[in-house]
Amino acid sequence: MKKPSSSGDTIPSFREWLASLSDEQLSELLSLRPDTVLPLPPGISSLAARLQLRASISRALRSLNTIDLLALEAAASIGGEFTPVTAPEVVSLIEDRTQQHGDSCPPATEIAESLDRLRSFGLIFGAEHFLVLQEAMSALPTGWQLLPDAAATPADLAEQLSNLSARSKKILVTLAQSGGTGVTKDAAVDADPTRPIPQLIAKGLLHRVDEGTVQLPQAVHNQLSGRLRPPLSVPSVRSQGQVLQDEADQSGTSAGLEVCRTLRLLLQELGAAPVSTLKGGAIGVRMTSRLAKALSISEVEVARLMCLGVSAGLISRGVPEPLPDDDDGGDYYAPTPLADQWLGSSLAEQLHGLLAGWRDSVWAPWQLGTSQNGAKVHLLASHMRETHLPEWRELLIDSLGQLPLGGSVPGIRELLSFHHPLAAAAIPEHTVQELLDEAVWIGAVSGGVLTSAIRLGTLTVPPPVEQLIVQADMTMLAPGPLTPKVQQFVDVLAELESSGLASVYRITESSVRRALDSGLSASEIMHQLTELSLTPLPQSIGYLVDDVARKHGSLRGGPAMSYLRCDDPALIIQAVEAVGDLLALRAIAPTVAIAQAPLITVIKALRAKGFQPTAEDALGASLNLAPVPARVPQPPEAQPKASLDHSRIEAAVHAIRRGETARDAVATGTRAPASETLSVLQAAARAGKTVTLGFVDKQGVAVHRVVRPVTVAAGLVDAIDTTTGSVYRFQVHRITEVLVQ
Repeated sequence: MKKPSSSGDTIPSFREWLASLSDEQLSELLSLRPDTVLPLPPGISSLAARLQLRASISRALRSLNTIDLLALEAAASIGGEFTPVTAPEVVSLIEDRTQQHGDSCPPATEIAESLDRLRSFGLIFGAEHFLVLQEAMSALPTGWQLLPDAAATPADLAEQLSNLSARSKKILVTLAQSGGTGVTKDAAVDADPTRPIPQLIAKGLLHRVDEGTVQLPQAVHNQLSGRLRPPLSVPSVRSQGQVLQDEADQSGTSAGLEVCRTLRLLLQELGAAPVSTLKGGAIGVRMTSRLAKALSISEVEVARLMCLGVSAGLISRGVPEPLPDDDDGGDYYAPTPLADQWLGSSLAEQLHGLLAGWRDSVWAPWQLGTSQNGAKVHLLASHMRETHLPEWRELLIDSLGQLPLGGSVPGIRELLSFHHPLAAAAIPEHTVQELLDEAVWIGAVSGGVLTSAIRLGTLTVPPPVEQLIVQADMTMLAPGPLTPKVQQFVDVLAELESSGLASVYRITESSVRRALDSGLSASEIMHQLTELSLTPLPQSIGYLVDDVARKHGSLRGGPAMSYLRCDDPALIIQAVEAVGDLLALRAIAPTVAIAQAPLITVIKALRAKGFQPTAEDALGASLNLAPVPARVPQPPEAQPKASLDHSRIEAAVHAIRRGETARDAVATGTRAPASETLSVLQAAARAGKTVTLGFVDKQGVAVHRVVRPVTVAAGLVDAIDTTTGSVYRFQVHRITEVLVQ
């Protein structure tokens, strides 16, 4: 294993510095710059070239925080791109500039840590004396600057800018829009002082670079563009502690379970009546309003739930089975088979699945109802799809995750700008707030604190209960999250009044009628309530259920293609008059009528006319005629991105070392004459010797590889890579040289 080179004034080239790194240091570098690993670099020279690519450097810069970028700018300002600099010089420059402008200076220890981090990323190279990779500063966005200017800016900057003439202000605005640097003949020391440029220089609103160049100060540029400079230090933590973390976890879990509850209702609604789509695949205003009304929630929450369900794979667009009665031949949004698995899983598993779907979601539900290109954005329209949202969520999570347990800060935007300044500059202010609101809604963040479900991946859900506290005022208190079976019964029987880990429901006349419509009888409702109630069932509940049931079950229907029976002859006559012509319904006795239509059709038609029939089987037992929930095929899962694990890093390091070994062999080995290539390879195969082969690959690139020949026959050479054990086959006519150690 190679040792790092010793520090000194003489700085090796970037390639030489890479070659001097130990395997551990090289592995760390490749882990931080994964885009340079695949395909495996054949040697140090290839790796050095990849590390200096503008695109690769830009990705690396996006991983740095404010102090890292500040240290990089300071080192470049000293001249570190051409001459070696030291850490004390960088610290001294930052201290001088920040003090001159009244800014807080990061501690010297943090600046030193940032320099080590820059070295780990391969953006500076060397030891005590180091150089800045020349491509690094060029990869920063145009006009980007964190290091305060050498010259001070006016204290009353905003006032001076507001008092400028229109011509002077236009000059500053033009410079701000064009990068901040301009060429002019009025920059000379002896220029006419009545001209705008000399006046702006005199006021400190422009800096003279030389006799023909001026530069817009950083503070002026920020003031004109409305851009806030990222903070140069971590925002102060408002509060922290395990107690606050526990409180955040509890409230976050409560919020997440409420999302699970409403999503279960949405899946039931979509299963019973899939939502049709517009031509472009979006959901229209009428369908969105229908869902909001059915679930008694706002359209904003409908948008959040639909986007979350689609992201988690529980809802998808397609052709449902069975088809709706009013099928129009288009696509529908309906639950997928995965939704059935999700509904049958525990509350903790349900919430874990939703949190994972939220993190990967590319949907922006807050775009619902806004205007894009003069058109209104519908639910799940293409304008609501933003592919960079998962990355932005991860940046927000990473920033909050670097706070201590229970920690929160007054400004989330400032925290994000400190830890990810380059990425945060591209995120609109309102989007950060929307992402935060969404995180609070699903329970990922509570009170500005990142919950343990996201921070640690641990989720503590109270054990589900099967007991209710039924009270005389028609309310039911659930002292904890209910089991799926009990929750389904309660959702049918009562209306939610207050959500949370302890929820309150109210039994009403309409909710009891809904339970009876689902196939439950009055006796079954009372029996289940009696079993679930922790206290004796109040008489008022029984009175309400019996009263609604007397009106509800007077008319009975059976599957005799089909029949109606009722103890009240007048009601039979009313039913025949209402739907007789439509269903060929006729009375065959004072209390019995028959129809030439299926029972479900008769029941639906009567309910549409205001009757309240129930269905029964041949023995008179109540039937639940609710249709089978519709399902659409499960969409194919997206292939996960190949992760760069430790084995791949090791393989890359070995490939680089093999390339260096071959390079050394070329420099020190003895070349066999071209006429003896075949005989030398055959001899090496017999003796089990290792040689370095020079050959031309299929792309015409000259390559060297250290191998041990095994067989040489028919113009082919089979050899083993002694480092990895891989077997290679070479064509003899492509071999350019054989080097013997």
